[in-house]
This record gives sequence, structure tokens and C-alpha cells, in this order.
Amino acid sequence: MQRIVCLGLLAAVVTIASAQPREISSFRFGGQLIQLGDSRAEVASVLGTPNARLTLENRVGAAVGQRWEYWNIGSGYQKYALSVYFSGGRISRLEQEVRR
Repeated sequence: MQRIVCLGLLAAVVTIASAQPREISSFRFGGQLIQLGDSRAEVASVLGTPNARLTLENRVGAAVGQRWEYWNIGSGYQKYALSVYFSGGRISRLEQEVRR
């Protein structure tokens, strides 16, 4: 019985860990690539209009960048959520989450 509980907990931990966003340096979509350093215009031409645009602020409330969120990229079995962080108009960080 203890072994079954341990295996169940291990499966839950693996599932939760795999659902966490991971930082990546590039993302390929439709035969095109976006990567760190690309501009907002390049991202929009590859991925289209984001589902959400958020302004990133520092501790005193000054705008320091933007985060664009794409919630359902891809089709069929493999779908992704992608967060694109911009600083100075260029991609400074990419986070990908696999959705099954």
C-alpha cells in the first residue's frame, strides 16, 4: 500500500514539474524562428497578435518592459503557452509551457 502511495505522489510531482514554464532561447513556429534579441515587430509577424500584453514595472511603478502572452500555440497533440518578455523593444526572455 505504501508503495502505491509513493508512486502516486511521484507521478503527481512529475506532472506538476513538467507543467511549469521553462526558459528557452528560441521558439520555432510555422517554419520561422524567434529568438532572444528579436524586435516586437518580428515577434508579431511570426506569432501574430498576443492574447495579452502586460506592462512590466519596477518597484516604484516605472515601466521597464512588456510581457506578451500567447496561450494556445500549435495544434493537435502538442500545444504551447508562450510568454515573451521585452526590454528596450527587444526580446530579453522567453518562457514556454507545454500543454497537452
